[in-house]
Amino acid sequence: MVNEQTTEQLLKRLRQHNRWGYEHSLRVAGCSEKAGYCLGLKETDIRELTTAARLHDIGKLLVPPGILDKPGPLPEEEYR
Repeated sequence: MVNEQTTEQLLKRLRQHNRWGYEHSLRVAGCSEKAGYCLGLKETDIRELTTAARLHDIGKLLVPPGILDKPGPLPEEEYR
């Protein structure tokens, strides 16, 4: 399990790098938390699920913002 401090540091970087991606991760986390409760998961499992949801797109930190924010399809070179 990733500790809370590391999670917050990564999310702060994501917010600076790609605001939409950060907000999307928070929305996914909220939906995941609700799903966890509906499924009757234990609190510890819901926390892990929510953390995983918050970090599910953290790899976008490695993608240049110009590519993340580019409208329309990417040319083959940018796609790679």
